[in-house]
Amino acid sequence: MESCSRTLHALPLLRPGHDSDEIFLGCLGRAAEYYDVDVYGFGCASSHVHLLYGAEHALQMAGLHCHINSNVAREIGRLHGHREKLWGRRYRPMTVGDDRESQRERLKYVLSQPVKDGLVEKVLQWPGPSAARALLHGEPLVGLWFDRTREYYARRKGIDFDKYDYATRYEIEIQRLPAFEDDSPDEYQTMIAELLGEIEEEGAAERKGRKVLGVEKILSQDPCQPLRSGTGAPAAGKKSPVPMLFFSKLPGVARGMADDYRDFLDEYMVGSARMIEAAERGYRLNPRRCLPARSFPPAVIESILQACAGFNPETAFPRGCFPRAWPFVGGELASPPPRPPTRDLVLEQVGEELKIVWRGEIPTVHVPRRPVTVSSKETTAPDHAVPIQETQLVGGEAGRAPP
Repeated sequence: MESCSRTLHALPLLRPGHDSDEIFLGCLGRAAEYYDVDVYGFGCASSHVHLLYGAEHALQMAGLHCHINSNVAREIGRLHGHREKLWGRRYRPMTVGDDRESQRERLKYVLSQPVKDGLVEKVLQWPGPSAARALLHGEPLVGLWFDRTREYYARRKGIDFDKYDYATRYEIEIQRLPAFEDDSPDEYQTMIAELLGEIEEEGAAERKGRKVLGVEKILSQDPCQPLRSGTGAPAAGKKSPVPMLFFSKLPGVARGMADDYRDFLDEYMVGSARMIEAAERGYRLNPRRCLPARSFPPAVIESILQACAGFNPETAFPRGCFPRAWPFVGGELASPPPRPPTRDLVLEQVGEELKIVWRGEIPTVHVPRRPVTVSSKETTAPDHAVPIQETQLVGGEAGRAPP
């Protein structure tokens, strides 16, 4: 996987420096260790971050970026006195093909940012966090995680502490790309050296004799002012298009990955529709038998099951409040928002099977909406359906909030 996160208005809030480098590397190292993610390469420029990593589950990817982006935003805002939002938008992920050319191309792109943007002449001259030195020379990448919770309680108790008393050291271990696992360490370092040489040659050809900004001017930039080029004019944030969701150098591979994702989405939509319909009847279906592998059920199912078991949000929550993802208002389902005309994927019952009929490009499933009532008639359910009892959700007393 490859991802990119950009700062608001391309402000150089991630400007290289001792404190900011410690913060970013500490957040990345802690997130990679906590979510068990393999890091293959990264580059932290003044206004954006590129990551190249391996994740087996969508929750790993979401948790990794949530941890990094949220904690970096808080720590960098504290460091520079920036009280507004740090990131301009959520991260943009992209799946990379498993062939050698595709993975090498994306690693080259991640490491080339300082040279491509005309900031330095060579990749190793970049003063900020980058995986180039670790990949080429095996230099360790060490960051610090500052436990602000322990610092808070220490201040409340009147305990004096230094800056690093409640800091944890994290070392980032850069892994080899999966397509290059069979190569020896010397062969992999040779490939990295060739890759860096290509970056520097292409950067020099693109500059056409123009000077780079230089390390001194990079470190002297005001992090709360727009990034400026060597001529003193504000440098506009680049909005170049990126490959949509999938990337591969081999012909037809990206389209095949997109088709696999579309099939996965179709299976997930049908399975989630079955789970929602069963939940409205008071049954819990096994997600492993309804949904495709490495997916998780919609969060709205728990709300439906609680409503069917007699959970009353009006008595469990303060007046004027309602739980998250609660689809019911006053005992009935709220009317769903109107759907765009391009979303038209209909779920139909054909004999004993559920099938979908395509009527558009964006796949959605129209699930029939009904009031929240528990029928007294016996309904047939699959073998793996489990009837929901009140004691399973609300502790045995209807209308009472779960602990």
